Amino acid sequence: MEQLCIFRFFHADGHKCSRCRENNGMYCKKHKGKINYIFEIMEACNISTSLDIYPIIQYIYDNDTYDLNSPDIVNNTADCKQLLFYMIMVYLLSKPRLIKILSRLLTHRRESIHKAKKKDLIKLYHDIMYKTYDIYKKDEISQVIKIQQFTRRYIHRKIVKYNDCVSENVEDPFSYDSIDEIPEEYKFSYKDHKGHIYIFNAVELEYFIRNQGAWNPYTKDAIPDYVINRLHILMRYNELAQKNADEFKWHTTRHAYTDLSQIMEKAGFYTNVEWFNKLSFKACKNIISIYRDLCSDISNPYFARGFEMRKNEFVFDFCKEAITLFEDADEHYILCCNFMKALAINSDDFYHNLPAWLLNIESSLPFQETRNSGLLYMYIQNLIYDNLEDVEDEHVITRRMSFLF
Repeated sequence: MEQLCIFRFFHADGHKCSRCRENNGMYCKKHKGKINYIFEIMEACNISTSLDIYPIIQYIYDNDTYDLNSPDIVNNTADCKQLLFYMIMVYLLSKPRLIKILSRLLTHRRESIHKAKKKDLIKLYHDIMYKTYDIYKKDEISQVIKIQQFTRRYIHRKIVKYNDCVSENVEDPFSYDSIDEIPEEYKFSYKDHKGHIYIFNAVELEYFIRNQGAWNPYTKDAIPDYVINRLHILMRYNELAQKNADEFKWHTTRHAYTDLSQIMEKAGFYTNVEWFNKLSFKACKNIISIYRDLCSDISNPYFARGFEMRKNEFVFDFCKEAITLFEDADEHYILCCNFMKALAINSDDFYHNLPAWLLNIESSLPFQETRNSGLLYMYIQNLIYDNLEDVEDEHVITRRMSFLF
């Protein structure tokens, strides 16, 4: 199998020539006049588009190196080795690429890194790589590991210091496990600005923050960045994997309603899980029917005519479709408002907590323009009356539907 030319392209992330070598040499016909010792080092280090720079430092300091001005003369001085590294970096990396790499390595020095000259950035990069090489070379890595382990244990103790304290919540709001049932490695606690302590299942809280926002589900107060950082550190320390949406399953109807309630609140609609828990299968069917009619004159892909709920699984079916509706609330806010109105018609709890501003948003209904008020009343009554068996006063029905007109 023929080998490829070792010529590397300038600032091309390590890409080399795709032509074959000529006459048992190291270069192709096109690049045989571009012989350069730094290409030999890059070839020996197998530098590719991944641009792992450490092998370059390791090769330069582990092997004899040659003077750039006199390729036949071995030069192992520190100046020569630093110059070789400098020349390779100049050739491989643009200044923006160097800034990006060093900014990730030295986050506390980002401002100065952006202002530095390229030669100073390369020297800084060399020093970082060389110190890493020197630690391994002197077999000091075991001491470094001990320091790392001590530091990790110290940070971990700081993070879990509230785990055994009395918390404001008695259960995790996502899994509904009591605080005592949460395994120790999954337990995450923090003290808020009021001095109150809250304890959560770390994986569930991270999933909630990632999908719903950084706020305490009990107080609606923002969770500070430093608390979120500690949460991520705890998960890495205990090797806890993130929860993925594809793996998500509801184990109880309360869990399903909690997820729906949280995503509705994120969209700006106040709800309560207990209000949802009171809804029967028939009430949910009526909510869907009224919602469809409220959206009759606008495009509405949610709870379409073909949507059906399984009687034994209606809560899960209802919540899944409603969550899909509210996930992109900004794109179709009027649909979300109509859903809230449909809930209010079928639930005293939602009716009494419906915000005043929502009442001013117009919705279309069949017969809205007709003078036949009896027909309109019959229409509403047929939709909701059977679901209000606990409501003895029919004026309640009229009061509920009044905000629609």
